[in-house]
Amino acid sequence: MKAIILYKKNMKIITDNKSLKKFCKSLDKQKFITLDTEFVREKTFFPHLCLIQIGTARKSVVIDVLSEIDDYSPLKDILINESIVKVFHSARQDLEAFYNLLKIIPKPLFDTQIAAMALGFGDSVSYQFLVQYYCKVALNKGQRLTDWTKRPLTDEQIDYALSDVTYLIKVYKELDKKLTKLNRNDWIKDEMDYLISIDNYDINLDNAWERLKAKSSSKQYIANLQALAKFRDATAMKLDKPRKYIVPDETLLEIALVNPKDEEGLKNIRSVQRKSDGSIKYGEEILDLLKNSDFENIILPQRPSKEYLTKLSKLKPLTDMLKLLLNLKCSEAKVSSKLVANHDDIDDIAVLGIKSKSKVLEGWRLDFFGKDALLLRAGKLTICYDNIKNKIVTEVKL
Repeated sequence: MKAIILYKKNMKIITDNKSLKKFCKSLDKQKFITLDTEFVREKTFFPHLCLIQIGTARKSVVIDVLSEIDDYSPLKDILINESIVKVFHSARQDLEAFYNLLKIIPKPLFDTQIAAMALGFGDSVSYQFLVQYYCKVALNKGQRLTDWTKRPLTDEQIDYALSDVTYLIKVYKELDKKLTKLNRNDWIKDEMDYLISIDNYDINLDNAWERLKAKSSSKQYIANLQALAKFRDATAMKLDKPRKYIVPDETLLEIALVNPKDEEGLKNIRSVQRKSDGSIKYGEEILDLLKNSDFENIILPQRPSKEYLTKLSKLKPLTDMLKLLLNLKCSEAKVSSKLVANHDDIDDIAVLGIKSKSKVLEGWRLDFFGKDALLLRAGKLTICYDNIKNKIVTEVKL
């Protein structure tokens, strides 16, 4: 049973089921709510949620997850209510924390950091910057590294937590208004849809190896890496410990590459962790996994063909020009280039042209960049310096 934690009556904090239900009922008619969380995970695999902050134009509160609350169904109903927009700043980790506690992803979603990418604020603008820009307030970040597990919370901690949702209200309104004015709401839809995909938070151990930067493409190496990563992550989840406490990434990659046959071979890898008696941590399990890794039947990830890579290697001048075009158009429109295209998109357009399945040739990206990229590739668009306007411009050849 959770402890009953007493706070001053005037503090905007919810610590019991009745108060949570009452507050959630008051949210029914809201068009949007702002949300943030405070959690700890320095010593755990999963984020351990401590606080949930919710803001509205009339009232903002802190929900103390470490209090006696044990019925979150009213909150779940609000979080999945499709008529209420859920506003976050840099939502990814918050969504993971919600999923870990409630097994749901709040939606529909509006992430102010992503919205800001479409409005000239760069790839990962901070909440602090947006609050300063729109609200003319310099946030006090003194509680940023505070221990959110200690109870009771101080006035300063609660004020800090609430500031993450109260100012977010104006930030959201301003960003949404500007997106609508520039007709750019669709520009961020793909990113928002990706964020709320359950696949990001429902862990598939068979894919654990994909988060690592493989050092080889050989079947033996990939089979080793798959088996080791699956074991490492399963163990970390079971013990609720960070991956590095089980086997660090670099060590895992090195073991997969060296493929030791016995404990002596394993000990020759300098970075392996040792127990107090000198034996290798998880040594028996690792050697057994390597011995039984099924590399003969493994299906390697699909990679670009040799023909594709050969052609790409000869197209560096074109990819450089495409990158220049992308940066030029994004600079003029004040939008983050990361939102429009990535390195793989540029390569694919260079090699395949109109046959590319890149997102650049779909939706708003096609009109914004894709059509000009294809014209440039076909030699029908030039990039030149305009000495009258004193800037780089594009010209379509007739």
